Amino acid sequence: MNGALTDNTFSPKQALAPTPELYNELASGGADKVAMASLACTAPIPAGSVVHDNGCGTGFSSAAILASLADGVKPGDIAIKATDMSDDALTAYRMAAEKRAADWPSTAWETQQMDASNLTFADETFTHSFMSLVIFVLSNNGVDAMKHVYRTLKPGGTAIVNYWSDLPNLPALRAAAEATRPSGTPRILDMMGDWFGPDKLRKTMEEAGFSPEKVSVQEVDIPIKLPDNSIDRFAFMLWSFLGGSTSAGWLRSDEERWDEAVGIVADKLRASKGYKKLEDGTEHLAFKAAITVATK
Repeated sequence: MNGALTDNTFSPKQALAPTPELYNELASGGADKVAMASLACTAPIPAGSVVHDNGCGTGFSSAAILASLADGVKPGDIAIKATDMSDDALTAYRMAAEKRAADWPSTAWETQQMDASNLTFADETFTHSFMSLVIFVLSNNGVDAMKHVYRTLKPGGTAIVNYWSDLPNLPALRAAAEATRPSGTPRILDMMGDWFGPDKLRKTMEEAGFSPEKVSVQEVDIPIKLPDNSIDRFAFMLWSFLGGSTSAGWLRSDEERWDEAVGIVADKLRASKGYKKLEDGTEHLAFKAAITVATK
C-alpha cells in the first residue's frame, strides 16, 4: 500500500477510500500476474522451504508462491512468513488466506507487522525472499531493505524482486495534474525517481551485497484487463488512489476540477501505445515489469 507523503489530511469528496479492496480492483489482476511471472523466472519451490513474503499486501504474492510449488509438494510442506507495514493489509491477507484454506492452510503461513527496511528476523532465516511491487516506494532506493533481504537469506538462498518498469498510467496522471493544478505543484509519484527500465534494480541488488554474476534481471510484458472493462472506471480509481501522492497531497481545487482530471486520465490512457479494445469490448493496457532473481 502507499505510504503517506504529506501531513495534509484533505481529500476530495469524490475520492474513493484507498482500501486493500480498492487496491485489488485497481491492480486488475496485474499484481497476481507480476507475481506469477516473477516466480516463473526461478526453479519451483521445494518442500522444506521457508519463504519471506516481504511487503505482502493483501496476499497476492503468497497465493502465487503456493501455486508455484515443485511437483508433489503440498502447501503444508513449506512455511511462508508474511510481513507488511500496514495492519489493514495484514488483515486483508489473513481474510484471503482463511477464505482459501484448502489451498492456503494455516500451517503454511503466519503474518507479522514489520518494516521492510528494518527486518527483525535472524540472519540466514529464509530459503527464498519475495518482494513484489514494493521496492520503489522504500527509502534509500530500497538498498537498506535489500541489505536485510541479503542478511536474512540462507547461503544459496534466492531473492525475487520486481517493480513496474513501464507504467502507462503515470504519464496520464501527471498530464491530469499539470492541466488542473497550479504551476509548481509537486509531481505525482515523484518518489518513483528513476525506477524505470531494468538497470536501477540490478544496481540496488549489487549495492545490497549480491554478487553481480549472481543477479539476473529481465523485463516481462504484463497485459492487464481493466476492471469492469472500463477505462473510465479505471481512471476514476487511479486518480482516487494516486492523485494525492505528492508532497503537497490533495489540493482544495482538486475537488472542483475532479471530473476534468479524471477525464484527462482516461483520454491519455486510451491514447497510450499499450491500450487495446478487443472485439468483445474488453479494454486492456500493457504494462512492463522488471524482475530480478538473485542468489546469495
